[in-house]
Amino acid sequence: MSTLRILLFLAGILALLGTMRHAAGRLAPKVGIGALLFIVTRWPFAIGWLVGTGGTLALIMPGAIAKGRDSVSDFALLAGIGILCGGGFAALVVGPIWALTRALEPSPTFELEAGETLLDESPGNHFLNGESRGGKILLTDRRIGFRPHRFNVQLETWSATLDDIATVEQEGARFLVLTVTGSDDQEWLVVQNPQQIAEQISPDSQRPRPT
Repeated sequence: MSTLRILLFLAGILALLGTMRHAAGRLAPKVGIGALLFIVTRWPFAIGWLVGTGGTLALIMPGAIAKGRDSVSDFALLAGIGILCGGGFAALVVGPIWALTRALEPSPTFELEAGETLLDESPGNHFLNGESRGGKILLTDRRIGFRPHRFNVQLETWSATLDDIATVEQEGARFLVLTVTGSDDQEWLVVQNPQQIAEQISPDSQRPRPT
């Protein structure tokens, strides 16, 4: 049974990696590592992880030692189990508490400028400091922007004027990579229709048109 569980776990990991590769193309490794680093460096999660790991080790260590499982490899295995269970503890305890607090807060808003017209709004993601923030991709006659929903860690809206977009590249099936004049960082967007949006905001195209 343990072997079957390991195989199922590995199959799930491979399926997840395949999905990420399809969606993000060559950006998949950076997306995965960045998201993991973002989560584990949030102090509520880190504290929950530490508490969960310590509690797990306190439960399993005495029994393992009593059964003679006290070699270096045994301790390494127990440490791995403790770390894995600690992460699960943090997700199960810290996650719901954080989500409840966010449910009581107002959703972020994206303010249009005077005379600006919203042309299109669709579900999507915007990456900020490693967090893949869910929300809405907004396209106006002046800007492309992003409005996150309240259940993200970072709630800042983002936008770039169409005149400031220097390059637009599609990566994988869902990613758009934007270079914005005046910024050293690329902007990563996950959109449902990357080719259509790229054509509308590319520096070589005309102003966005209603769809």
